[in-house]
Amino acid sequence: MKIYNVICPVCGFKYKSTETKKRWDGVWTCEKDWEVRHPIDFYNVKAEDTSVPFVYPNVDGATEATTGWASTLTCVASPYMSTAFYAISGCAVPGIPAPTL
Repeated sequence: MKIYNVICPVCGFKYKSTETKKRWDGVWTCEKDWEVRHPIDFYNVKAEDTSVPFVYPNVDGATEATTGWASTLTCVASPYMSTAFYAISGCAVPGIPAPTL
């Protein structure tokens, strides 16, 4: 058996080939830097099914934004239009001052 010098790729020290061991990832290291493969590498996790079991077709061809409760709201002139949490989406007009209390 031929003995030769090996430099450990982890610590950088020089060792004889008889003092090294092959690690799980194929790297030859010294005894100090040798490690077993982590057990979590062997766990098999089932893929989660995130698909929806059923979907209702859109009967009238309208989009979801116009078929829900938002279609019943109307835009009205109000001093609250540019105030946060009071404006209706699509109706807010920038520049209208907030109400004074």
